[in-house]
Amino acid sequence: MRILFVCTGNICRSPMAERMLNHQTDFVPAGVDAPVVASAGTGAMNGSAMHPLTEQALRERGIDTAGFASRMLTPAIVESADLVLCMTREHRKLAQQAVPVRWKRIFTLSEFVAGLEVGHGVSALDDESIRPRLDANSPEWDILDPMGQPLEAFESTAEKLWPLVESVARWVMSRPGDDAR
Repeated sequence: MRILFVCTGNICRSPMAERMLNHQTDFVPAGVDAPVVASAGTGAMNGSAMHPLTEQALRERGIDTAGFASRMLTPAIVESADLVLCMTREHRKLAQQAVPVRWKRIFTLSEFVAGLEVGHGVSALDDESIRPRLDANSPEWDILDPMGQPLEAFESTAEKLWPLVESVARWVMSRPGDDAR
């Protein structure tokens, strides 16, 4: 399973979610393949470090921040992911425009987790049954950017992301080791 998180600059929200999911799936049960987790940004500069306040919010939670480098979202990156989880509806739209045939596997993170709850678990990523039950245009799906704000905003973003990423981790770990493509 290859999971991609998407935000704007790929230095705040998406690397935070990437590292949180890696942290939560460090010890997967026998018979479950650990996911390959990555992130990218719709307006990222390739090779930038995580925002220092993103690093601080992660380190305070005992999460490793070493070795990160931002990258620009490209069609090839979207195509290589089994599941694309975006921070906002705008990111979702841009990812879907990059590779339209992958639209069924592109969600906002909040929308995907709500779909897990509504659908009582998504057995197949191409299962469209959850989409009609959710208002894809609802602003509640957006996780706001803490960029330009104090540490408290980054900590608040981390607090919002943690339970969402935890739900994704539970979903990943409940799936048998298989190729999701």
